[in-house]
Amino acid sequence: MTTLVVFGADGLLGRALAEVALPAGWRRRLVGRRQADIRNGGQVLSALAGLSRAVVVNAAAYTAVDKAESEPELAFAVNRDGVAHLAGHLAVLGIPLIHMSTDYVFDGQRKSPYAEDAEPAPLSVYGNSKLAGERAVLRAAQTNAVVRTSRVFGRHGRCFPQLVLELGRQRHTLSMVDDQIACPTPADDLARALVRMAAHMIAPQDAGRISGLYHYCGEGPVSWYDFAAALSTRAEQHGIRLSPLRAIPSRDYPQPARRPSWSALACDRLRRDCGILPPDWRQGLSEYLPGWLDV
Repeated sequence: MTTLVVFGADGLLGRALAEVALPAGWRRRLVGRRQADIRNGGQVLSALAGLSRAVVVNAAAYTAVDKAESEPELAFAVNRDGVAHLAGHLAVLGIPLIHMSTDYVFDGQRKSPYAEDAEPAPLSVYGNSKLAGERAVLRAAQTNAVVRTSRVFGRHGRCFPQLVLELGRQRHTLSMVDDQIACPTPADDLARALVRMAAHMIAPQDAGRISGLYHYCGEGPVSWYDFAAALSTRAEQHGIRLSPLRAIPSRDYPQPARRPSWSALACDRLRRDCGILPPDWRQGLSEYLPGWLDV
């Protein structure tokens, strides 16, 4: 029996991993914040007790991008130090780790998708803390993998489309930034990809081969404005008319943390190593929408 252990199980991705189908002979162990804070070694070891054959997915993170600018110590304590502690314990136990990271490790200065070997250059405290966590994971064991993703949205937890649906029924107009480009990622597709990746990591024929940096995100770069427009069109098909959208530059919507203007990710390595293709984020919008609208 193989165990998929999910840290950060109460988050958006964690809840998707709680529902995703597992291969025959697998079971899951869900570890939320109440069960273990990854900064606490004793709690982490308790969460891992009794495991023999397992793969861990770490979706636990400090994700308050703007707030991190005013509390960098906490961001680094979770995203760097906590991750390093978790990876260290797993290395001793001989359990491989898939650690989730972000497109915010890049500065957005290029206009073509970033491959895994592109040089990172974070613009924010959050991005720097996530990059530090990536490096800790890859230092801890050669069998570990880091998966960078982008703009994850899903049926559980707060995400951008839910915010658009909420505000679009409250305000006269919605202003959306049109000069920050990335690739939205449906959480259910990401969860399925991670399970397939975990299975490859412990398969005898793939032992040690599935490791290092990977990217996984939706197919097709899009701005926040165009992402919201696609959602608005689909909502109207369900009889929900949202407020008109207004495109604005990011300078008209100042935020404490700087974001990359272009952070589309190239997913070629995951396709090559595991046969996993990028998802269609538009299909994800259509699938999730009825649940968001409670129809």
